[in-house]
Amino acid sequence: MIELSYIPKRIAFILLSAFMIASSLCGCAVVNVPSATEEPSSTLAWTEISAEAPTALPTEVPTEEPTEEPTEAPTLEPTAAPIPEPTLKPIEEFPLPDDPEVLGDCIKDAEIILHLSYGNGENEVGYSDAGDVDSFQRTPEAFVIKDGKVYILDSLKNRVIVYENGELSYIWFPEPEHYYDYYQAIAIVYDRIYTCSCEYLIDAVSVFDMTGSLLEMIPLPDTNGHCVSRLIEENGELIMFDSNLTCYKLKDGEFIEQYASSAEDVGSPRVTYTIGDDVIELYTGKNSMQAGLRIYGNRVYCYVLTYNPEIPVPRDEISYRVYDFNGDLLGATVVDRRNVLVYPRNAMFIDSDGELYIMCCMQDGVYITKPHLRMEYVSHLDVIIDAGY
Repeated sequence: MIELSYIPKRIAFILLSAFMIASSLCGCAVVNVPSATEEPSSTLAWTEISAEAPTALPTEVPTEEPTEEPTEAPTLEPTAAPIPEPTLKPIEEFPLPDDPEVLGDCIKDAEIILHLSYGNGENEVGYSDAGDVDSFQRTPEAFVIKDGKVYILDSLKNRVIVYENGELSYIWFPEPEHYYDYYQAIAIVYDRIYTCSCEYLIDAVSVFDMTGSLLEMIPLPDTNGHCVSRLIEENGELIMFDSNLTCYKLKDGEFIEQYASSAEDVGSPRVTYTIGDDVIELYTGKNSMQAGLRIYGNRVYCYVLTYNPEIPVPRDEISYRVYDFNGDLLGATVVDRRNVLVYPRNAMFIDSDGELYIMCCMQDGVYITKPHLRMEYVSHLDVIIDAGY
């Protein structure tokens, strides 16, 4: 059993240039409200009147009041309404599972939303083995949950599987021109589906309507050679992250950079991230690596590879974890590597309440789950190493 609750607190906040989108994603905007000030006292002009007999008042020559020229009220420039901070649900506590060996398992200690088998049938998801140099080992790569519906990007079959109230429907896309164009990232903004490959050779994001008709291709910005990492929807807007953790927002048909991020000591158990205005340090335990970082509200979501450095062939175990900005663990779930077929590129989805959902491509099919996040989980790393998974 891996104990996770010992992870120490440590965070340093620094003031950099303030990006509005960074504040909305990182949950760190602080508004200083000035205290009320006293009203200034009135200045009264006092006239002293003599007690002697009054004298005649001087005759005043009447004058006309000046005519004021009418002036137009100044036109106020419209200002964007501030983006509200997301209100995240507390991490829910669940009773322990009956079988202690499945504690923290992302399928067996979770709410299973959907399970689909692999195959060529309409109600089955596509899977392709890596048969030659021009093919990939492909399974669904990403998913979205929106308005009570689950949208699975069935990458091999060039479609989106829509699950609602126990029923399946499908949105079919045109087949990509090249094998490396296959769909790996997805976001849904209102009635538009945005998707693209996460390979280096692509140069645009495809926009479809809810019937699968291609509406437009939006050119990607110059990312200095970094490929698209993920597409997400936040506050009704499309956000794109590249593999260098740079954030872009789609505005008037163009991706505009919002903020850049950086990471120190990547590949080590302790990594310091500078994301917009925030500096966050995470320690994920001995012999571990962090990846797939995402900030939402005041939480950090990531997946962690745990491994044994003493064996010549890497064997690892992946867990998905949630931290606060102090680096304290809020909860975790683990994928049983013994039953894994493929790890999807975009396996995490965080809803507007901050709740975590996972897509697992296992030997018996694709699972969408809402895991019961735990402070500890049962590890199978020793078994994985011994069996050579």
